[in-house]
Amino acid sequence: MIELRQARQGDAAKIVDLIYGTPGDEAIALFGGNVAHARAYGAAKIARQGVVGNDIHQTFVATDDGVAVGVIRFEVEEERSWTPVEQLRTVLRIVGPAEAVRMIPRIRAMRNVRNVIRPGLHLTECYVDPAYRGQSVGTTLIEWAERVAVAGDMRMITCETMLGSRAQHWVERLGYVVKSVALDPTYTRLLGCPGRTYLEKTL
Repeated sequence: MIELRQARQGDAAKIVDLIYGTPGDEAIALFGGNVAHARAYGAAKIARQGVVGNDIHQTFVATDDGVAVGVIRFEVEEERSWTPVEQLRTVLRIVGPAEAVRMIPRIRAMRNVRNVIRPGLHLTECYVDPAYRGQSVGTTLIEWAERVAVAGDMRMITCETMLGSRAQHWVERLGYVVKSVALDPTYTRLLGCPGRTYLEKTL
């Protein structure tokens, strides 16, 4: 039976596996096609932010027999712990100075496709174990986040997806509406991704 609860420190490894076990196309392209480096970067991000909730960032998991099979992460304002300086330090630690220099154009290109996020609850990640997809686990997690937003007197919930992705079409079916699309030819050329879509839902 699927149950929802706030994440605990003991869930950290499984959460990393759910989100970064198979990194997204953008993350892999950022590291020049090196999947292991993309995974290491994602794991470092989770370790820095933590999975135990605070006033800014919250993580909830869907569990089956106590094991996390889905995860959703969201924030009520921009996460301060994962700063550009910390991101650069992490990149240097993973790939070394020479490769980090070669990554600079890709890093800059990613900044060109940042949408302006309105105040409210912002979904940052939602992933489900492949074995549990198609069983409404992801939808249940999204609906849980929406209830958290309403309980916190927030009437706007937002998210970003890759343009034209399955994630975009999925959240649109849940009532999220595209408000802006960030495109950049350099981003598309260097990372092979079309752009990013910003969506909102009024609760």
